[in-house]
Amino acid sequence: MVVARLLAERFPRVLVEPDRIYERDWSRWASAGVTAGIDLVLALVEDDHGTEVAQLIARWFVVFT
Repeated sequence: MVVARLLAERFPRVLVEPDRIYERDWSRWASAGVTAGIDLVLALVEDDHGTEVAQLIARWFVVFT
């Protein structure tokens, strides 16, 4: 959370939400890393094509070990 605090201090007009894995601000999207990027992509798909399509794709991403 130290980095989030530093980001908030450096850019005081930006709302920093350190517990979010991805964020949407109108047409801007951002994620916190690779797996958070997958969650972000699923949110984009859901936004454009609905929950059912996003859930289908999410099931494709399941990795068996």
